[in-house]
Amino acid sequence: METPKKPVAKDQQPNIWPIISGILAIALVGVIVFYSSGLSSKGDEAVVTDQEAADNFLDFITEVYGDQISPINLKEVTETQGLYKVDFTITDTGQTVDQTVYMTKDGKSFTAQMVVIEEAMQQYREYQAALEQQQIAPTPTIELEPVEPVEPEEGTEE
Repeated sequence: METPKKPVAKDQQPNIWPIISGILAIALVGVIVFYSSGLSSKGDEAVVTDQEAADNFLDFITEVYGDQISPINLKEVTETQGLYKVDFTITDTGQTVDQTVYMTKDGKSFTAQMVVIEEAMQQYREYQAALEQQQIAPTPTIELEPVEPVEPEEGTEE
């Protein structure tokens, strides 16, 4: 016995989900290959030496501040916590002042201060302990008792 064949609708559209899934899978593989091959901009190709980074910074300071803080002398450049630490001296109003900045390894950015989280947390905990030891007296409160209204006497007008 023959099984009846189902009629095929001419208006039926193909299922596009397998096509979309295939495209997304190819894109995912491309992204993985791109980042694992080192073609992304996160590679070490932009890293400069510690001396080059310090020179970039000193050139910047010299050009921007010029004679105001002259002379500028480089003391030391070291690598610390993924950054270059640049120690230098400037002369400001006749006094030599020691300065430190931290530079990115590409030599393009710097900051004058680095906050080490562990040290900051220790300082915060010490501050909290000192506050607890002070035992500040509580602010006095005044309790007022409710007062009943006084009825005016008869014959007197308000």
